Amino acid sequence: MSIDFFTLIAQIFNLLLLLFLLRKFLYLPVLKIVEERQKVIKSELQKAADEHARALKLSKECSAKMADIDRQRQVILDQTQEHAQELAQKLAAEAHKEYENARLQWKNKLLAEQKTLELALQNLVVEHFDAFARGALEQMADLSLHALIVEKFKQKIETLDDEEKKQIAAALKTDRQIKILSALPLNDSLQKDLTHFMHNSLQVDRSAEITFAQDSALICGIALRVRDQMISWNLASYMENFHKQMSDQLENLLNRGKNA
Repeated sequence: MSIDFFTLIAQIFNLLLLLFLLRKFLYLPVLKIVEERQKVIKSELQKAADEHARALKLSKECSAKMADIDRQRQVILDQTQEHAQELAQKLAAEAHKEYENARLQWKNKLLAEQKTLELALQNLVVEHFDAFARGALEQMADLSLHALIVEKFKQKIETLDDEEKKQIAAALKTDRQIKILSALPLNDSLQKDLTHFMHNSLQVDRSAEITFAQDSALICGIALRVRDQMISWNLASYMENFHKQMSDQLENLLNRGKNA
């Protein structure tokens, strides 16, 4: 069998030409398209990865911000609740304080009114009893009692110390008007007795004017008034002491009633 080298070479040439043409117009363009496609895919994948990473970052930031917002919300709620509790306690304390003040004022007012009523009752009882005692003593003041009062008055003057007697004597010498006061009018005999006593014991000038007057403030008593000096003997001091004792006794009785 003979080989046609021309045909063989032509076929090899055709094959090489076909390969060249395939490579130039088919293979290389396809590779280029594939590479470009891969680059596009890779770029898209990179973009997707970047977007995913950015999304994860944003998600973490959002979570952190939400957590911070939750913390701030809780802090605000705690502060609001604490402030509300403090305000409630403050209002309760102020209300309690106002109540205590009002109760104390009411109690003090009640005690003051009670004390006023007790004092009024006490004074009413004492004054009525005092008036009764004074009236009884005045009704019992007969002539013999008047004479006894004059004698008591004379004894009081005689028992004065020397300094007091000197002061009274000096006042009587310079004063031409001497007044003797008594609870009830003195009869002529007692007036003469007192005038004689004044002339002899106190050395009153006989030219001095001695007058007698009535003073209802004296209880079964008599008084000598010269200028701003006054010597007296009466039952007023005894009645004042009696008045004080009655007031003390009534106050003790009222206190016992309150403490019972």
